[in-house]
Amino acid sequence: MLAVLSGAAAHAAAAPLPAVARAAARLAAAATAAPLPAAALALAAAVAGLGVAAAALGVAPAALGVAASAAAALGVAASAAGAAASAAGLGVAPAALGGAAAALGVAGSAAARQQEVQQQVQQQEVQHQQVQQQEVHQEVQQQEVQHQQVQQQEVQQQQVQQQEVQHQQVQQQEVQQQQEVQQQEQVQQQQVQHQQVQQQHEVQQQEVQQQEQVQQQEEVQQEEVQQGE
Repeated sequence: MLAVLSGAAAHAAAAPLPAVARAAARLAAAATAAPLPAAALALAAAVAGLGVAAAALGVAPAALGVAASAAAALGVAASAAGAAASAAGLGVAPAALGGAAAALGVAGSAAARQQEVQQQVQQQEVQHQQVQQQEVHQEVQQQEVQHQQVQQQEVQQQQVQQQEVQHQQVQQQEVQQQQEVQQQEQVQQQQVQHQQVQQQHEVQQQEVQQQEQVQQQEEVQQEEVQQGE
């Protein structure tokens, strides 16, 4: 049984624990070489020191898990040794073993608390990441909405420009129609004026012809008068 106790203590001393925990494990290993009652008391003191030192220094949860496992092995070995010593009449104090078990319970409670704290911190980090993702998603949605609004404004501007172009085209058509009407009126006026000029010229020619005829008749009459004389 002492060999089992010594092996558990040596395993605890070799584990990757803080310096205080390793020192406590070494004390427990040294205590196994003493007579059995003294070894049991030293083992209880070492285990209690291991739990208090781990709780005070805030050892990492992984290291606390290893320490708790080693302490549990030491507690099992101590219980077996205490039972064997009581049976042999050596009078190991049950209170010492009980104190060791209580110390192990304190260490386990501290480790459980630290694990709960770490879980809460991890949950808070996850919630923070979720909030950040939601904020990023909201920003992306806002940017998409703004982009759509910009596109709608561009479409509206294009429609306004098209309407202006159509209005200008209509105005140009109206101007062209007015010009064509004016040109037609001018042509008609020119034609009327030309006809009037032609008519006047014809009338003048007729008047000239009539005057020539009258003069010829007068000349003929004068000749007849002269011949009669």
